[in-house]
Parts: sequence; structure tokens; C-alpha cells
Amino acid sequence: MQRPNRPAPAPPRPNRPAPTFNAVIPPPTQSEVSTSSVPAKPLPIPPSKSTGQSVKDVQNIPILPVPPLSDTIIPALPDLPPPPENPLPPLDPIDLPPPLDDSLKNSSIAESSSDDDDESGEEDDDIMGRLIGVPSSSLFRSDSTKSQNSTSSDHGYYWWNQEMYQPPIVLDFGSGYTKAGLAMIDKEPSCIIPSIVGQSNLTKTGGKPIGGIGLVGMMSPTMSPSNRYVGTDALESKLNLDFTYPITRGNITSWDNFEALLEYVMAELEYVPGDQPIVIAEQIFTPRPHREKLLQLLMESYDAPMVYMALQPLCSLIACGKTTGVVIDSGDGATHTVPIYRGDVVPMGVMKLSIAGKDVTDLLATDLGQSGMRKEMMEDVKKNLGQVCTNFAYEEYAAPMRTAQLPDGKILRYKSEGMRCGELMFDPAQILSNNELMGLGEACYTSIQKASIHQRREMYNNIVLSGGNTMIKGFAERLEKEVKDRAPPAAKIVVHASEERLYAPWVGASILSSRDIFEEMCISRDDYEESGVGIIHSKCPNSLDKIGKF
Repeated sequence: MQRPNRPAPAPPRPNRPAPTFNAVIPPPTQSEVSTSSVPAKPLPIPPSKSTGQSVKDVQNIPILPVPPLSDTIIPALPDLPPPPENPLPPLDPIDLPPPLDDSLKNSSIAESSSDDDDESGEEDDDIMGRLIGVPSSSLFRSDSTKSQNSTSSDHGYYWWNQEMYQPPIVLDFGSGYTKAGLAMIDKEPSCIIPSIVGQSNLTKTGGKPIGGIGLVGMMSPTMSPSNRYVGTDALESKLNLDFTYPITRGNITSWDNFEALLEYVMAELEYVPGDQPIVIAEQIFTPRPHREKLLQLLMESYDAPMVYMALQPLCSLIACGKTTGVVIDSGDGATHTVPIYRGDVVPMGVMKLSIAGKDVTDLLATDLGQSGMRKEMMEDVKKNLGQVCTNFAYEEYAAPMRTAQLPDGKILRYKSEGMRCGELMFDPAQILSNNELMGLGEACYTSIQKASIHQRREMYNNIVLSGGNTMIKGFAERLEKEVKDRAPPAAKIVVHASEERLYAPWVGASILSSRDIFEEMCISRDDYEESGVGIIHSKCPNSLDKIGKF
């Protein structure tokens, strides 16, 4: 179909020349100006809206005369007395708390920190006061109000009753290793031994047996004290010993062997009965009967003047220098994600995983065909071969064949076995073909989501790693990636890691026990004799007790 022809446009109009005016207008004469200048009539003035009078009427109001200034009589002011020389008494000098040592200020467990987590000193004091249940005004004492029996330490804290008590002993019993030392005197645990006890009916020929220390006689009457070996002495003994791990999955399963382990540690630290308080960093979800029995053991068998039990995740957060965050506590026997806000555990956000360091070690031993190797030797292999990949599918396919020498001298050939054991913590459903298992990244994200909305931003910025199982290569990078994939796009994910996170709970418990208000926090002997073992649940609450109330 053809379009109709449009008419041709009209031609452009020619430009017309602008008009010109050649006439000259003469100026007016004097007579014309006088006759033409007729005064204009004034415009009518509208009346006012408020009074109804016009502005002209208001202008015609007569103005009263003002008397001259000289006729005005001003009364003379009375003579004021001169000001005193010292109108106010002098102010008392303000005693400020001593500044913290630079090493303590920077003693963060983080390799990377956030710029949005700066808090004022008063707020930190209030948080710490709520953390330990005492007024914040008593956290720091000046030199004038400090008791004469207290002396300041190198880190800015004060010993309480140093002449009455020795420095507290801090204990951290784990499924794999036991850490012990003196609070604030040891910057790190001075006694780190495997939590293992070897038993034999033969006569002692080497090593360091348990018994005959002179503290208490806790051995079973059916056993000779000389047939038990603990820790490194048990592993290095040439005898044919039956090894037992008294702590399994974070819980005490053999009290006889645990008492042997405790006695060994006390002997290493040269414990003085009745003169040194005892602080224990306990695992979350510790059963109530176990806590009561441990308190009874310390009070009656070791004559402890004071006992305090602190949660391991909370101590790890204190060691990091923070009071808000999510603690990823993964040791040899248990893994937990614990959200903490301003020193208080968020009980509904605590997640417990069924996979820990022992499962990672067992999987590596099975893949390498070394299931019969001793656990301690296999852990050394895991430290060298184990790693966590950010892209497991690709790196497993591209991994080359490698060789390594085992501690016993054998040559081991491996490919991706070290990657599989690390992947178990983040994707157990794929490794074990069990869709019911939750990975660590999902558990961390779930813990944060179960907190309040206004708490999540700080928790995303403060994800703290704790425990020996988090020492695997690439662990922090993979956790950051897992959480970032699930978190909102605007959330800033910061994972705090340190080479000392193996004993971070011990460091936090040491800092907590070095405060001058530690005596108010502890369970004294008078409290124990008055209330019994049940006082452990009121003086040292565990988050399991809070969860039971929901």
C-alpha cells in the first residue's frame, strides 16, 4: 500500500525590514510642563482588619511629648562588699585509673579488625560490669582507694588480697589437650598436655606416674597409684599401656582417670592447698551433675578457698577484647556456635554440631588407609596435610599426586585426602552422604539470625574463632565466604583469627580472674558450706540453665 503524497511545503516568507522612525519629537516647553503637572488623586487606604481604622486615622493620633533625660531620677546603687579571696574550697584531685599496657590494648585475637566497633571507656566498663554481675564503679580503683594488700600488675590490673592468697590457677580441660597455668603470671598456659591416661599393672620403670604426690589420695582402692601415667609421660612410656581419654565430646566419662589427670596438673603447677583459688574454663552444655561433682571435688579433695567456672566461649571473646560477637568454638570433641551480646549469651542462638576435630582426624586416617595409627601421630599428619578449600570441587579435581613421610618413617602417597577432611566441617552432607548434618557456615549464620535485628550488625563484624580444630589451613577464609554468601549484601563480615586461638579460653579466664572484684564472683568456702553444691548454678550460671527456661 502506497502512502498518499503530502502537499509541498509553502515557500519561506521573506524577511521584512525593521521599521525606522525618522521623526524628531521636540522637548516640552515651560508652560506645557506647568499645565500638565496635575497632582494625582491619593489612593484610598483600606481599613485595618483588627481595629477597623484606616492607616490615615492612625497617623493622625497625637504623640505625647517625652521628658528630657536630665529630668529622670535614677536611684543610686548601694555599695557592694568586695568579693572574698577564696570564694570556693579547693577541689579534690581526680584519681584516674592507670592506663592499660600497650601489649594488652593490642592483645586482640583478630588479624583483621572493623572500623565500626569503637566504644567508649564508660560503655566498656558498664558492659564488663554486667558481664560479671558487679557494679561497674568497682571495676577500676584508684591508688588512693586501693587496699594496702593489693599491688598493681604489669598489665594494669590489681591483685586482690595478695598477702592472703596466691595467684589463681586457671584450668581448661579439653577432649584433646589440657591447658593450665597461673593467672596473669603466665602469658600462656605453662602446662599443655594431652588429656590421656595410660594404665598398666607392671612396676614403674620410666615416666612420671600419678600417686604419692602428697596432696590427696584420690586413687581407686583397687588400683596401685604407680600404674597410671598421664599426658606426655604416658605417650613416651615404653610400657604396654592401655590408653584412656577421660574427657569425651567435652564431657567427663571416666572420673577416676579425670582425677588422675587433675592431680598430675596440680603437681606440675605446685598447687598449695587452701591458698590458691581455682578457675575452670568449662564447655557450654556441661551437665549439671558434672558441674556439681567437680565443685565438690575441688572443695573437699583440694581444699580450694575459692572456685569459679567460666564459659569457654565467653572467655574466648574476652581474650579477643570484645563483649559482642559470635564465637566459633571447635575443639577435638565438640563444636559450638555461641552468639554473645554485651557479655550475655543469646541462649536461643547456641548451635551444637555433631562434627569436631576427632571426626576430621578419623576421616583423614580412613582415607589414607592409616586407621590403626595412634591418634596423636595422626594429628601431626593432619596439621601438615589438612586444609580447607574455597572451591572444593575444582581443587579436588586439579590436585596432583604427592608424597609425604609419616612420623614412623613410612612414605605416604596422597592426593585430595587433606582437602576432604577439611571439607567435612563445612559440607558434611556431601562428604558423609547425610543431608541431616549442618555445616559450620550455615550454623554460624543461623546463630546470628536468631539474635535480635539490632544485634546482628555487630555479630557479623565480630566472628571469633577458638579451638584447635580451627587451626586448619584456610579455615577462616572459607568461613568468611560461607557466611558472606548467606548474609545480606550490606553486611560486613569480619572473621577474627589468631595463632593463639588454641588456648584462647585459658587467656580469657586468666584476664577475668585477675580483676580486683574476682573475690566477689567466686564461690567461697563459706558459700559452699552454707548452700552446698547447688550454688554453682546461681554463682556460675551456664547457658544451658537459661535455655531450659524458654
